[in-house]
Amino acid sequence: MLLNAALAFGSLFGSGAVLTLFGWALAKWLARDAPKIYAITRRATILRRELLGTLSFLTAFSLVGALAIAAVRAELFFPFRFSREIHAELVTFFGCWWGIQAYSYGLHRALHLKALFRFHAWHHESRVTSPTSAFSLHPVEAFAWALGLVGFPLLFACLGLLAPVGLLAFFVLIWIGNIIEHENSETLPTLFTNRWLSLLENPVTYHALHHARHTGNFGFGTALCDRAARTEFSDWREVHARVLSGHPLTRLGERVDSDRADDALT
Repeated sequence: MLLNAALAFGSLFGSGAVLTLFGWALAKWLARDAPKIYAITRRATILRRELLGTLSFLTAFSLVGALAIAAVRAELFFPFRFSREIHAELVTFFGCWWGIQAYSYGLHRALHLKALFRFHAWHHESRVTSPTSAFSLHPVEAFAWALGLVGFPLLFACLGLLAPVGLLAFFVLIWIGNIIEHENSETLPTLFTNRWLSLLENPVTYHALHHARHTGNFGFGTALCDRAARTEFSDWREVHARVLSGHPLTRLGERVDSDRADDALT
């Protein structure tokens, strides 16, 4: 079992590193002509911290994933076989996708509590983000994320509904999407500010505002949980329109709706 775990760790770490590098390159390519969200210079020292945090995340994810794979291969808890049914592919993809959306929102809100924020503060050192900010995590937060990313596939494996294509599609989308979401450039058009479409995918500006303000827009990739919990910033659509018009924000915490007080960190 230990040998299987070691081999799985190496495979996961290598695959995760390659996917991360690809995501960084893709995000930069997509942003080459896109308007900037914040016209603020990043601290020169932040890249080293982001790379160290990314190493922390890759290690945590690979360790948790390797132990899970080794246990499944040894059939310690249940006999496992990938399902090849179309319905299982759909259940795997959509179940893992919406499961991690709910998990990440709950985890993110918890990490903003005063008692736990010291573990999340590492990620928020990147006030103005870049693709290398995406997985810049304290080891404790990294393991919490890894448990969610591995836990949902394990759940569907227990139910006999885990399918390979759906699983691969889920990891590629969540991984690459998280990296693109941290690029300080708006790559999505006004269409994605639509009230209903934003429940499926929101613009990059949405999460950029969270990094600058801390007090809302906790969701990743979708506004669904924020809308249900009423934690959306009321002006994110106006900010998106301003960015697309070629007028980036120049102050952290800046608002564009003048009828509300600035409730953000500045």
